[in-house]
Amino acid sequence: MASEDVKSEALRINLEATRVDVRIDPKYEVMREVVLDYVGLLQQTDSLLEELNHPYRNWDFVVREIRRYALQNFPIYIAHSQGPQVCRLVAEVFLEAIADGQQPAVKSQAANNLILFLEQLAGEIGKLPQKYGKVLSKIFGHMQDMPEEDFFFFASSFYSIKKTGGLVAESQPTGLDYGTYCSLLKKTLRTTYQYWLGQEDPGEWFQEMARDWWTPEIHTQQLAPIGHERFRALDQELEKITWRKGNVDLVKRLTELPDYKDIVDDYRKLPGLLGRDNPYLRVLVLYKIMETGGLESVHEEAFREIDRTLAQIIQEESPDALLSFVTRTFDVLKQSKKLYPLSALSCVQTIGRELFKTKNLSLISHFIDSAISLGFELPRIGGVSEEWQVQFNPAHLRNIRVWLDLVEQDPKRNPRLLSALLVNLSLGDVHVQDTDLFQKDVSRLLNSPIRPVYSLAKQLAKLFPVYFNEIGAEGLLRDVSTEIDELSHRKDRVIHF
Repeated sequence: MASEDVKSEALRINLEATRVDVRIDPKYEVMREVVLDYVGLLQQTDSLLEELNHPYRNWDFVVREIRRYALQNFPIYIAHSQGPQVCRLVAEVFLEAIADGQQPAVKSQAANNLILFLEQLAGEIGKLPQKYGKVLSKIFGHMQDMPEEDFFFFASSFYSIKKTGGLVAESQPTGLDYGTYCSLLKKTLRTTYQYWLGQEDPGEWFQEMARDWWTPEIHTQQLAPIGHERFRALDQELEKITWRKGNVDLVKRLTELPDYKDIVDDYRKLPGLLGRDNPYLRVLVLYKIMETGGLESVHEEAFREIDRTLAQIIQEESPDALLSFVTRTFDVLKQSKKLYPLSALSCVQTIGRELFKTKNLSLISHFIDSAISLGFELPRIGGVSEEWQVQFNPAHLRNIRVWLDLVEQDPKRNPRLLSALLVNLSLGDVHVQDTDLFQKDVSRLLNSPIRPVYSLAKQLAKLFPVYFNEIGAEGLLRDVSTEIDELSHRKDRVIHF
């Protein structure tokens, strides 16, 4: 069957509603001019500019493409007479994406890519005409003028603005206003210190949660790099040194102060310092990292380490010690789940899988009770976004999948968890999207040894939305599956694969 014969009615209506004549702003013509001799690059640029000037622009696409344009074409436009103007426009697009974008992930990527672009420009600026120094200064000024909420994306960027400062201090380009850069870096550092001062002091948290393993003379010193006392001292030092006039020496002095990236690195080192000889303390440190806002860049690494450490503890410790460990762990998870439910659910899944391997009935029973008491994530549907995406609790489906996975480990031992899932879905409803491919999860449940809990599994399966009309499936997948079903006369009323 030819793909052009399969039409999505929803897609057709949407395309008709959003079809407009796109007019490219003349100011962007210079971006085409510098790549006119390169057919492939010109086509990419035209695609970028068309989307950028579309009234319903896709900022995710624009940010990806302007990044490619800025970095891939750098040697071309930097050697062109219009290079400074191109640099200004590239930065302008990134700044506009941060200001107008709706999704934090897009704003974050725009900030990251702008700083990366500035690093590349600063690395070459010593060899370039004076105009580039002036352009760089103006970009620094525009960044500094961003509202506090948007400016935080610069302060917390994966790339450090300090590196740009180090490069310009080394090359000392003409035309650069060092005072503008120093003001930008000052604001970046102050935003960083104020942010971490607004978070809970890790020292107080660890003294309470790790009281059984706390050694003040050792652990207080190890926690000092991420403590409030240090951030207050840095903030005071920043205030003193920035009274001086902006110059190369001040740039060098400011770049010596720790920024957001340095503080994240201090957190990254913490599990190895505090939990070198104590796996319980190491897990506690990792939990704290997982529940701390602003450390998302190290969450994946922390989660992998949690998996390894939890497995080690459960395999090596006695059942009595594990009972206490499970209790203490869920005390921590009850706090972290309020802010970071996805991380907490991942930890629950890891602990459960390892405990089911022990075949210890009392341990398994205690874990199931703890998992149920932790609560269930309801869908909490809240309308639609400006992009017409349904707004709901992203941890809802993750909670369903984690509990199903735990049930599948040993269905015979899990009637209570299965019953709890059944009750929560009956009372709180269930929300699944067509892109979630939830049918696979239902298949895994039905293929597990559910004979001892068949009645519960059957009731639960009836609650799951697996029909196309229930999950809102539309387009090629539904059309092809339906045609196959009709050709074979199956009249499949359960699941379409």
